[in-house]
Amino acid sequence: MEALGIILLALGFVMGYFPERIKLYSKPVFYMGLILFSLELISMNLTPIKDSPDLIDFLGYASNPFIGILYGIVITAICQSSSVTVGLTIILCSQNILGLDSAIGIIVGSNIGTTTTAFIASLKLGKVAKQTALANLAFNAIGVVIYLPFYKLFENLILSIS
Repeated sequence: MEALGIILLALGFVMGYFPERIKLYSKPVFYMGLILFSLELISMNLTPIKDSPDLIDFLGYASNPFIGILYGIVITAICQSSSVTVGLTIILCSQNILGLDSAIGIIVGSNIGTTTTAFIASLKLGKVAKQTALANLAFNAIGVVIYLPFYKLFENLILSIS
């Protein structure tokens, strides 16, 4: 599994030199490889900081759903990718730095944080673009608000099926 990222990177690169029908798929394969390879590098280099009591304490606050959601919003807004936030969260869970309750909050928050990309892009555009970005933000935020009463139920469901 560790080599999958490198394999997809190389495969995507090579596919870029093939005829158009194959070349069409080269970028998605390459970028998937890049994501997997990056997550593997992050996972390997996370080992020294996982023993940091300050980090453990800071991430421990995410077990509160509201703080976990806020963490997810901020982290996703900073890195401009909910996929990266989810990937980092999975890595932190796999190394027992985060618990499921914290991870769920961060992932749900990333759903709102991912709207910042569209919101920032709309700032230089017209009124309709800004309204569209705001609608995207409102839709995701309302979805999170609707989800909140079922937070514990969802956590228990995940625990029961895994």
